[in-house]
Amino acid sequence: MGAGGVRIIPESKMREYKLPEKKIPRTRGHHQDWLDAIRQGKKAGSDFSYGAPLTEIAMLGVIYNLGEEQEATSDALRETLRAATWEGTDRKVFNLPVALSLMVFFALCAQCSSTLAVIRRETGSWRWPLVTFVYMTSLAYVAALATYQIGRLCLPL
Repeated sequence: MGAGGVRIIPESKMREYKLPEKKIPRTRGHHQDWLDAIRQGKKAGSDFSYGAPLTEIAMLGVIYNLGEEQEATSDALRETLRAATWEGTDRKVFNLPVALSLMVFFALCAQCSSTLAVIRRETGSWRWPLVTFVYMTSLAYVAALATYQIGRLCLPL
């Protein structure tokens, strides 16, 4: 029974209802899930193919100040990004080398503050989270720069 004896679904329908099969396997925790992905080649429960596009879409929406009414897959966001040019020029902001370098940067940079907090908790010091942040962000920057420069030479702008 619901609040105040109110029932949304009739009791007879509730008795007939069978739970669907579980399709998403339970994990033994996100650390173990990550280790299993490394050791056994299993796909992690929340890998970069899910999180990275959401991060990029959110950041680009904020940069172009599209507001809350825009969805991640909206035509307005897509058209705004396609039409964006550098101030005072007709040169496009986003081209293939830029897109590739953004993807490389977001794949490599240390953007998860909870990971840094776990490193801090496990090591008992801020030294290793700081080293991790500086190293991963520097690596991401250099890799993104190299991707962009190689892309400029090899791909159409």
